[in-house]
Amino acid sequence: MTITWADLMAPDLNAAKAFYGGLFRWEFTSTGRYEIATLHGQRMAGIGQIPAGSKVEPGWIPYFGSEDAEASAKAIVDAGGTLDRAPTDVGTGVSVLARDPARARFGVWQPREGVPERASLAWCEVNTPDAEAARAFYTGIFGLEAQAMEGLATAYFILHRGDDEIGGILQMTKAWEGISPAWTLYFEVDDVNEAAFTVAELGGKVEYGPFDSPYGRIAVIRDSQGLFLSLLQRPA
Repeated sequence: MTITWADLMAPDLNAAKAFYGGLFRWEFTSTGRYEIATLHGQRMAGIGQIPAGSKVEPGWIPYFGSEDAEASAKAIVDAGGTLDRAPTDVGTGVSVLARDPARARFGVWQPREGVPERASLAWCEVNTPDAEAARAFYTGIFGLEAQAMEGLATAYFILHRGDDEIGGILQMTKAWEGISPAWTLYFEVDDVNEAAFTVAELGGKVEYGPFDSPYGRIAVIRDSQGLFLSLLQRPA
């Protein structure tokens, strides 16, 4: 089990394409209300148009691969999560939209053919008010292991599948007051300072950073429609 895909549910599809195409140089292939973003021929992510009048919440969503979406959906509910969308056949596979017990949103994807591949993300992590509860939830339903990181100002777990690092769990502190639990997706850039400048040019906003971390230089941004994501420049 790994994170195999990521997509953005956008209020304005064309505005999202303009922003992410300008920031990441993505190209897009349309499937109607859904666009597949590619870079040098590699599938990077999807962007979907939220239908008018829909109650779908905008934002980025990571998808865990599954060989049985129905079984995964049942495990989510049994573990205290909820389903925003029950297993749904979308032609190329079966999709589930869910929330963990803290209401952080994520998805499950069972492809029609083949084994789910790893998503083209630099990293992703769930920000949660109860890291221990999130650790139990995600390890239990997806058969992962969690390793605690020592020496940090707040609790942090890395989710593993064997030697593969799947994602992180970050304990929210009082500094996060007013911010809802959510998965944060990190996309890799060559120069985070330059990318941060481009974000502003494209109508987005840099919320925090750029700053240095042991894993590289990071900027937390909002896109032109106010939706969060993070940029990561890996160390040389």
